[in-house]
Amino acid sequence: SVDGSHWRTAADGIWGEAANWTTPPAANGAVFVNADGADDYTVTVGGDTVPVKSVEIHRGDSGLATLAVGATLETFEGTASFGAGARVSVGEDGLWKVTSKDEYSTATKFSLSDGAVFSVDGGSFQAPNFGGMMLIGDNNDTASGTNTLRVTDGQLDIQLRKSADSGVRLYPNGRIEVSGGTARFYTQRTSDQCFRNDRGGTLEVSGEGRLELGGNVYFQGAQRFSGNARLSAVKGVDSPVFYVNPLGAGKVATLEFADHAGVDPTGYPTYNGVEGAYMFGQLKANQDVDDGLTRIRFLGDGLYQFNSSFEMAINRGRAEMEQTGGFFRTYSAGIAVGTCLYAAQSTTPNAEAVWRMSGGTAEIRATDAYARNDRMHGLLIGNGTYVTEGKRGRITGRLFLSGGAITNMCYESFFGVGLGDAYGELIQTGGEFVKKDAGWALIGFAGGEGRYVMSNGIAKVSGSDVWLGGAPQSSFVMSMSSGGPKAMALPACPDSHEAKGLLRVWGGSFDASTRNMYLGCDGTGRIEVGPTGKVSAKNLVLSNAVAGVATSSLRFEFDADGVGQIAVGGKLTVKPGSKLEVDVGDYSAQKSGYNIVTY
Repeated sequence: SVDGSHWRTAADGIWGEAANWTTPPAANGAVFVNADGADDYTVTVGGDTVPVKSVEIHRGDSGLATLAVGATLETFEGTASFGAGARVSVGEDGLWKVTSKDEYSTATKFSLSDGAVFSVDGGSFQAPNFGGMMLIGDNNDTASGTNTLRVTDGQLDIQLRKSADSGVRLYPNGRIEVSGGTARFYTQRTSDQCFRNDRGGTLEVSGEGRLELGGNVYFQGAQRFSGNARLSAVKGVDSPVFYVNPLGAGKVATLEFADHAGVDPTGYPTYNGVEGAYMFGQLKANQDVDDGLTRIRFLGDGLYQFNSSFEMAINRGRAEMEQTGGFFRTYSAGIAVGTCLYAAQSTTPNAEAVWRMSGGTAEIRATDAYARNDRMHGLLIGNGTYVTEGKRGRITGRLFLSGGAITNMCYESFFGVGLGDAYGELIQTGGEFVKKDAGWALIGFAGGEGRYVMSNGIAKVSGSDVWLGGAPQSSFVMSMSSGGPKAMALPACPDSHEAKGLLRVWGGSFDASTRNMYLGCDGTGRIEVGPTGKVSAKNLVLSNAVAGVATSSLRFEFDADGVGQIAVGGKLTVKPGSKLEVDVGDYSAQKSGYNIVTY
């Protein structure tokens, strides 16, 4: 057998009794719990032990070998390896401490394979300055059995040494379950990864469980928070950045919150009235594999708060977000529903990002500090403004709003639908959309195609003029925090004057009564009003600013009872070439006339 201390027989016993071992565990020695036999057995750590270098538990038969830690057990710079039949429980009075040298390592230092289970059940597993890899599961897609790292109560604390290649990795048949207590994974700097769910593992945080992270986080399998579970950041560590994306063609990556589960910013600094405004970094629902799917779901009544930006960035495949309740907030840069992942790569025709909202509240916030960035931010639906010239591939973004409320309140921000080399649409069948504070509202811009289609609900634009079918790109200048005013960086389609913008209000109301509305300033702009729709603006301009482009139009379509209205509080400007279309084919009422446009 391998040199070290081996458990003698398949029978229960005490770690500290020398007779149970071939050789008693020695300081910095290797320990093996691997006896086979007819029975399951438990090795109990119930008193003082000497620090050992490594612990390995496995059986060659079908039985179970359990290590019950009820006192202090320390391993020094070696490995903890758990294989077939291995079970570990760190109980109420138990402490397993892993002491590491302060040096770089990418070696595997902790592993669960062949169906092993490691559980913290009221005690504590502490790994300060952990060097190397912590692997949960077998590193292949065909392995059998489920390997589980579990916290039911107590604390699991893994502080990772500075290394981009180390970290906690969850493999396809691996599970992390936190139903109580706290699991904490963190690095000493944001640029390093602290956690990676590789190729289809499962992370489940439920009940009163809590997960705290610090560093780059890769959610590439299934992640679910339920019950009263909480996701938070490790205090004193740079804000974690979350990447939710499948690793492989046809794979699915999910991040889901249900019940009362959510983000916990308690104890983090308040900025502009928002507690924990900078607790997290970006949430990136990136998609760059054929037939891949990234899915983020907010299904409960919790708080879902992420800093900087939430990007649904795609080159291939599909990214989806669904919200049925709760309070979703981004703080600093906003949300992009369909933006290019890599500016120098082309997208595939079916690349698409979709946000479906049927309940709850979404708040998109930013601060003047973020005005240092010269790119677009706010709420962007279909954003191809960063696509490198010559690497075109149309990006598609869609937002379906049937209930709840979305507020875009970013400072000097954009509400944009169909920007650059992209197609975007917002389909509103209910709920409320509000764009407030200074900025710009664009439907079709820089060669892009945008559609805002309403059949019910309320839309209010109070902080921005509304541009349908392009706008002069020279108009977009930000009051930068450093260096004064600066134009936006819009490399895609700089010479394109073919933007298409449509506002179709069949029911509900689109209220821009305090702002101006411009049609066809750099392409084609169109408003369509149906039977019960209402559009209002301070001033309305039907432009023909681009020579040779057919340009601005209004269309009204009656049902049997009548038609809606465009109400202009101030001046209506109609340039030559603009069109008015009226369809009264279904009208059967007896009213002698309608004011379809008032000004």
